[in-house]
This record gives sequence, structure tokens and C-alpha cells, in this order.
Amino acid sequence: MADELAYWLAWHRIPQMGAVRLRRLHATFGSLRHAWEASPAAIGTALGMAPEGLAACLQARKLWPPDDQQAALTAAGLSAVCFADDRYPARLRELHDAPPLLYHAGTWCEMPRAVAIVGTRRATTYGREVAFRLAGDLAAAGVVVVSGLAAGIDAAAHSGAISRGRTVAVMACSPELVYPPGHRRLHGEICGSGMVVAEYPPGTKPEPGRFPARNRLISGLCAAVVVVEAGARSGALITADFAGEQGREVFAVPGPITSPASAGTHQLIRGGATLIGGAQEILDELGWSADGSDARPEDSLVDLTKDERHIYTQLNEQPQHFDALLRRSGSHEGALAAVLLSLELKGRARQLAGHQFVRGS
Repeated sequence: MADELAYWLAWHRIPQMGAVRLRRLHATFGSLRHAWEASPAAIGTALGMAPEGLAACLQARKLWPPDDQQAALTAAGLSAVCFADDRYPARLRELHDAPPLLYHAGTWCEMPRAVAIVGTRRATTYGREVAFRLAGDLAAAGVVVVSGLAAGIDAAAHSGAISRGRTVAVMACSPELVYPPGHRRLHGEICGSGMVVAEYPPGTKPEPGRFPARNRLISGLCAAVVVVEAGARSGALITADFAGEQGREVFAVPGPITSPASAGTHQLIRGGATLIGGAQEILDELGWSADGSDARPEDSLVDLTKDERHIYTQLNEQPQHFDALLRRSGSHEGALAAVLLSLELKGRARQLAGHQFVRGS
């Protein structure tokens, strides 16, 4: 008899079953195995599907027996984590379009502290050196570096992270496939210490429409996105846009004004992204220690908005006056007061006498 994961694999193969419907089935029946064994009428009621759509769904289900899907996963050298699994990343679970399953090659990585490093495929020597160094320094601090295995900045970031820690590559195809083909060795090295992950089942090839979807997962898995180099129309800017929508921090590395590869990063900085020049600045902005001693099972700042995280990282155990926080944070007086109140209600800040503030927890 197939286990629960096999039923997630099977339901996921059915064209009519998107992320929302799968979560609805799980919520209604308590497990996707129970949903598989339920009557057509009960399934139709749970999904709110018209008879024609339900009939097509049930007909398609015959093509994907759960035992076969689990065997196919094993044959491809992959594993999977479903939305109901406790290992499913907490940050990703927040997304309205969170994938029902994450297929992966390599060893599953917990990612309480994860940062994405992305950028142009046409990277300069400067960009590759910066990405390699940033990734290595972050990985040495216990941060999982996430990128997309593309040429240029992505490849440099993965290589830098491998040299000193762990990295995760997010694919626009199934994880057992190597794309681009020239990165076979890098793909293997990533699997050796981290993992290659995707939302697509075995055999799914890369297609243009899957790359923007991949980018939302890169940002969704992380507390922050760092754009090292990006042209004015670079796909890395799409990842930065997703990060902003998801409430993640966006950092950008400045570059030579004569380089087209700096146009996108400078555009991000003008738009409010935080300019950074090293890994320590990223750690400071996120409120993370350099030795990883503050790491928790899940990111300690995951419940905070972008503005709350920004102010929280300005606080410490030493009392600071409101006016000092106002100068350091660059906020407006009313906005800062509102954020501090919100942090107090969440137990992340405490107000002392004399309009002084300290970090809560």
C-alpha cells in the first residue's frame, strides 16, 4: 500500500489539480489518501467542481496510480516534501501560490537562515568575484545560499557557497535534469552538500514560462534577496520584485556606472533597495549573528513585515532614544511610532522610561 506522499505525487499529476485544490482536499479529508479513496460526490463537493470538470479529473486520475508515482520518483533519484510535511519551509508556506510539493535531489536542507544571491547571466569579472565572495562569507556564517543555477552570477554564488558551506539551487525543470547542460559538474557538487529543488515532477523540461515561476520560489524560500549585477531588463529584477511582494528584504550591490550590468542594481537602489558591500552588512540588517548562534528551527523574523524587520534590526539590548532610531532608520516619525507599537504588541520591542526602546526577543 502506498504511503501518504505517494498520494500527493499522484494528485499532483492531474492537470485539473492546482495548489489551492490540493490543499482544499487535504483540509477536507485530513489526508490525500483518504481523498483518493473518497466517493466522486464527496470529492466534487470538496472541490466545488462542475460535473464535467470532476469527470475529467477522475478520468485523468486513472493514469497516475500512487504506487507508480513513488516508484518513478525513486527511479529518477529524487525525493519530495509535501505541503503537509513538517519539513516544508515555513517561509514558502506563507505564499498564496505555494507549491504542493517540492521535489529535490541531494540532501534535504533546513533553511532557517537563507539568502538568495541572483544576477545577470552575462556577469563581469567584478560581478562573479563579488557573488563568489558574498556567498562564501554568508555560507561560512551558517546561511544557506539560494540561487537558480544559471550562468554568470548564479553559478558564482553556488560555487562560493560550496567552498564554505551549503547552497540550494532552484530549477525551472525537474531536479534530476541539468540546465543549463554545461553545469552538470556544478549540479553534482550542489547535491553533494546541499540540494537542487523544484516544484516539478520527474521528466519536466525547462520552458520559458517556468523561469518566472522559479524566481518566486527563490525569493520565497529566503529572508532576503541580493542582486549583484543585473541589466535594465534582467530576470534578476523579477526575483527582486517577487521579494518585495513577499515582504522579503532586497539588497543590491553597486557597480561601475560605465557597466550595463550595473543598470538594474542601481535602479533597485534608487527604488529603495538597501545598498550593501559585504556579507556582514546583510547579517546585520537581518539581525543574524556571524557564528549562527541565533539560528532557530525557523527564521526568528518570519512573522515580521519588511518595515518591522528593518526597525527590529536597529534595536539591541542597549536602550535607544526614539530620535536616535528615527535618524538611523530613515523613517518618518509617525511611521516609526506605528512600527514600534506593532513590535511591542508582538513582544519584539519594549519601551522604557524617557522614550527609550530595547529589543524584546
